[in-house]
Amino acid sequence: MKSYRIEQDYLIAYFLERPNRFVMKLKLSGKVISAYLPNTGRMEEFLIPGNEFVITPCNTPKFRYRVIGTFYQNHYVYIDTIRINKIFYFYLNQNLLPELRDCREIKTEVKVGNSRFDFYFKNLENIPCYAELKSCTLCHNQLAMFPDAPTLRGQKHLRELDQIATKKTLSYQLYLITNNSARYFLPNLHTDYDYSRLCLDKKNVIYLTFKLAFINPISLKISSLEKVPIAWDLLSENCRNQGAYLLVLYNPETNIFEIGALGRIRFQRGYYVYAGSAQKNLDQRIKRHRRKNKTIRWHIDYIIPSKMSIIKIYKIRIIVRKETELAEKMLMISDDHIVAFGSGDSPVSSHLVYFKSNPIQTREFQNVLLTQRTFSEQNILEPARIIK
Repeated sequence: MKSYRIEQDYLIAYFLERPNRFVMKLKLSGKVISAYLPNTGRMEEFLIPGNEFVITPCNTPKFRYRVIGTFYQNHYVYIDTIRINKIFYFYLNQNLLPELRDCREIKTEVKVGNSRFDFYFKNLENIPCYAELKSCTLCHNQLAMFPDAPTLRGQKHLRELDQIATKKTLSYQLYLITNNSARYFLPNLHTDYDYSRLCLDKKNVIYLTFKLAFINPISLKISSLEKVPIAWDLLSENCRNQGAYLLVLYNPETNIFEIGALGRIRFQRGYYVYAGSAQKNLDQRIKRHRRKNKTIRWHIDYIIPSKMSIIKIYKIRIIVRKETELAEKMLMISDDHIVAFGSGDSPVSSHLVYFKSNPIQTREFQNVLLTQRTFSEQNILEPARIIK
């Protein structure tokens, strides 16, 4: 058997919006439809108006269609997290997993203490093993990352996996990447610092990452399963309370604001993005930006949160300075900018740029953000830095 067919048929629809975590509005053959989304991740890199999504017919009281996949950087990405466990069980049961050969007494959804783990099995040495599986859909420039949003559940699983691991019991944290372009894997220090610190600290847990490929959107290529190295050195170096950040702001109406020495400035209705950095205490800097009562120190203090609302904050944890580069990249894709704003000690003309519409929902913004978060422009993912 060369392929594993997951669904019977599929269609291509185009993204419109995501009303909630479980629903997508799509355009199919000129009509607007609602489809069930079996993935609670943020997946912002996919949620671009007009982006293609793969759907399959389903028979439920609420929905006629189910979203199962999409495309990113010319690669197919399977996003149905419910089916992922079944796919992994197939590999485990068929003895097709590298480093997990000849497993037996396989069980699913096994309760241990206050947690329920995805798999239980005994290995070749007859040692009981508990394993938790995470589906990874985020992969940019060949670096896959999990999670794409803070995961308290994932943190809880890591702690409990570490607690039950002994000489007589093994604990596995497994990741299955559904974008076959992945060359490396990295716990996502940018979106969940605590989870990433746990990955570094919980030494009793065995971490294994695999990727797979599809022949077509509904047929898995069985022989494609491959182990992916984890960038532990990169994580250890950069998983710190320092780095750069982007603040996405919304200005509800055109107005004139007094900005310190810059004087009175007209701000158009729309969205603004501010590029900043904190070489120490990044998390505390972000908390300060959210506070209403604070001493005015920087240009940005004049407008948030009193004049504009913060709709999104993107942290980029990295040990090298990135603020200037971020500002330059934002200037290149923006509609306008506020001259000299936040750039008193910077070579760029502004650290506050303007967008007529929400930049989060553009491919250009996501590309700038993820290129920085995946360390793509630093050429630091050479094999010598990867622990296989």
